[in-house]
Amino acid sequence: MQDGHGNILYSIAFSPTATIFDKNGNLLAGPLEIPNTEITSHYKNKEIFIPFTLTQSSPFPSGDYTIKYTITDINSGNSFDIVKNLTISDQNNSSLANNSSANNPKV
Repeated sequence: MQDGHGNILYSIAFSPTATIFDKNGNLLAGPLEIPNTEITSHYKNKEIFIPFTLTQSSPFPSGDYTIKYTITDINSGNSFDIVKNLTISDQNNSSLANNSSANNPKV
């Protein structure tokens, strides 16, 4: 890929999904399609920040949950997972607590 002056352009394109499980590993939602992230650059980028925000119209009850993000590189087809444990502490304020640990279960 090149720009109008013949300079090489590099493409970064990700296709993310999110899947939510209860504490027993039962599927509750997903995979949820998140809009693709596509960037064209004159530089080979080795890092990228992709912010995700998930909201619910009907929040889950208080309890422990696991969310798995799967990020697929559209250009190569390679993918990786990010797994996070979450606790919904109070349905009235819909707050989420991130229970990150080195021993996140693989779902």
